[in-house]
Amino acid sequence: MKKFLKIIKKNGDICKAQILALDLYKKSNKLNIKLKSDVKISIGEIYKFEKYINKRFKIENVRTQMVYSFEFNPDEEIKADWQDIVMLFGERFPLTKAILLNSSLEISDNKINVNLAVKGKDILHSRNFDEALADVLEELYCKKYIISYNENISEEQLKNIEDKIKEEEKKAIMNMHTLKKEENKQTAENKVDNIETVSSPLIFGREAKIKNQPIRVNEISVDTDKVSLEGELFGEIDSRELKNGKILVAFKLYDGTSTMVCKAFVAKDKADQVVSRLKEAKGIKLDGEAKYDPFAKEIGVIANTIIETAGIKKEKRMDNAKEKRVELHMHTQMSQMDAVTPCVDLIKRAVSWGWKSIAITDHGVVQAFPDAHKYLQKANPDIKVIYGVEAYLVPDKDNCVAFPKGQSLDTEYCVLDIETTGLSFRTEKITEIGIMKYKNGEVIDEFECFVNPEKPIPEEVVNITHITDDMVKNAETIDKVLPKVLEFVGDSVLVAHNADFDIPFIKYNCSQYGLDLNNTYIDTLRLAKDLFPDYKKYKLGIIADNLGITVEVAHRALDDVDTLVKVFKVMLEMLAKKGVKTVEDIDKLEAGNADFKKLPSYHAIILAKNYVGLKNLYKLISYSHLHYFYKKPRILKSLYKKYSEGLILGSACQAGELYSAILAGKPEEEIEKIAGDYDYLEIQPNGNNMNLVRSGQVQDIEELKEINRKIVAIGAKQNKPVVATCDVHFMDPQDEIYRRILLARTRI
Repeated sequence: MKKFLKIIKKNGDICKAQILALDLYKKSNKLNIKLKSDVKISIGEIYKFEKYINKRFKIENVRTQMVYSFEFNPDEEIKADWQDIVMLFGERFPLTKAILLNSSLEISDNKINVNLAVKGKDILHSRNFDEALADVLEELYCKKYIISYNENISEEQLKNIEDKIKEEEKKAIMNMHTLKKEENKQTAENKVDNIETVSSPLIFGREAKIKNQPIRVNEISVDTDKVSLEGELFGEIDSRELKNGKILVAFKLYDGTSTMVCKAFVAKDKADQVVSRLKEAKGIKLDGEAKYDPFAKEIGVIANTIIETAGIKKEKRMDNAKEKRVELHMHTQMSQMDAVTPCVDLIKRAVSWGWKSIAITDHGVVQAFPDAHKYLQKANPDIKVIYGVEAYLVPDKDNCVAFPKGQSLDTEYCVLDIETTGLSFRTEKITEIGIMKYKNGEVIDEFECFVNPEKPIPEEVVNITHITDDMVKNAETIDKVLPKVLEFVGDSVLVAHNADFDIPFIKYNCSQYGLDLNNTYIDTLRLAKDLFPDYKKYKLGIIADNLGITVEVAHRALDDVDTLVKVFKVMLEMLAKKGVKTVEDIDKLEAGNADFKKLPSYHAIILAKNYVGLKNLYKLISYSHLHYFYKKPRILKSLYKKYSEGLILGSACQAGELYSAILAGKPEEEIEKIAGDYDYLEIQPNGNNMNLVRSGQVQDIEELKEINRKIVAIGAKQNKPVVATCDVHFMDPQDEIYRRILLARTRI
């Protein structure tokens, strides 16, 4: 990386800006650049620089932050650069371009009032463009401002807006006058026995032909000018008389991507005919102009020409595969706030595609069964419905100890904690490791070091851990640190609070460099739930506080380890009093006593093979709602085994126990043991699991494929069927938006 960047100014001079920082975020395709300069660099030059980076390196979002080595008055500079600022801000946020055009500003102390030349204040504030503008100004002028938008539009400006609207109306009137004779002539020719027939597709305008190719409604923005649209009318058609005698006809057009409000200024004597034709039209195509409507406060289209069409061409979706599949994971409307399609519609679609069988697996309920059964009796289609449920399965015991080797309770322990750049061991890096070696009630040795993650630490993580890039930049990388860690811990038993986070991080990094970590380890988070069942929360700091242990600093590795050592000492004393002699006995002591409310639940598919299975399925559903309901109806694994006759158990989706174990990086032995509890294993399309890529839990689609391959391999090893399912929540692609709305409502 070069330390200095050459910038060519407008007058041909060349100045140098020192690069203080470059932060590249691959997932969001964003680059933050921090520059220091001895001379003032204009906004126009910064704009050209960002556009060059955008084009040259295909980086979507480029943000420049300036630091100057000399004193200057930012208020005066902002006033002088305002139009250039509007241009730059408009490029970053296109919606603001039209609204901020011709605006002026007033600056007082750290407050800026932006006086708009058009209406748009509500849009700017509702979308937080006041904060966004403040951030841009702080980046460019090193001063934080409070932004407010005002609509101090003068009478003259309002008159100009009204004049523009009237001008558009005059154009429409002229068009109508031009067409009047032709329309009258056409009308006379079409009159037979006093009945007026309409043979032309023209509904409104001059020519019954539109040459331009239609664009999608969702592609229209404030920068769009002339447009052609094609679609179907949606909702009511409104009409009202204007002061000039014209009729304003307003309607909504839907083209399969979104809906747009369209308007036409129609002569009074033709308005009824236009409205009538619009109501009868299966579809329409129009030419017009997209404009921001200051009264409706949204973009709309003023139509110049409207013609009738056959409507949106809808292709009937079919399954053309020679060998038809069986869907074993399908949700109906009875999956509360999660699926959108009635079960009968899904069955009808499966019949039309030639499928022989389909399964109903709603979340925790069987309420769709009566509708399905009633339809099957009435229609008698050639299809078999498999009755099932996607259950919330709860393992009765969440083991505290992994890989016990017969160690005495008085063995040597290494209590550890790590800090990282994020939550996923696949995509994030370790920044600090802290370990205390504990034996016979005393700390006998310590290990602590920073680790250079070789990537920027996100700001939100810095706020939690207080570990900055400067603190780790000179530290050793993980490949140098791991051998020292393994040498320090030796064969001791590892101890961590929420070991499912710390241990997979270390194991994964070991695997990247050909190292092994096979130590026994204890999860004090799970152990705390057994030893302190009355606690409502099990964060380390809360447990320590309940035990009267003082926590000096949180979220720094060795400080957290020190707290955990003190908590673990209390735990060991409690276990010894209960008669525990070995590490392995810890889990045996509390087996069967766990509170189901504090155990994790996993998705699992339960299918009924026959009427015995259906009866047992009803029993499980009843028990889950009456005796084991906690936020969701839960089914204990032990309860399932008791009533498993006639039932088949599947591993379900990414929320299933098997997929979760693979995602968490659990050892192969544990993963295979989990798979052993299921009758068949399940894999799903990459699209179903893309949220794992977006959230950074896995690196890319290839890793999703690798997880599916792993599940297939486990199935082959254990001689279990592996089925490909779709986890159906909606029937057609366009229905996905409705499910997204449902999910958004559940998060409100």
